[in-house]
Amino acid sequence: MSKDARWVQEAHTKDKEQEIAIAVTTKDSRVILDFGNTISWMALRPDQADGIAAMLTHYAEVIRQEESS
Repeated sequence: MSKDARWVQEAHTKDKEQEIAIAVTTKDSRVILDFGNTISWMALRPDQADGIAAMLTHYAEVIRQEESS
């Protein structure tokens, strides 16, 4: 699966600070989020949540356009 977009941020977990990367792509008319590892939770600042929401909305629109052609 190819990764079309990537969102990377520093995150704090109970044990350490680490980088969280989320790759976003589409396949079989679905938006796919690939976290690359197990994530049990994450907290986002409003601007970070906006960034992820924008990526999801973009790829949802890509699927809609593909399905309507």
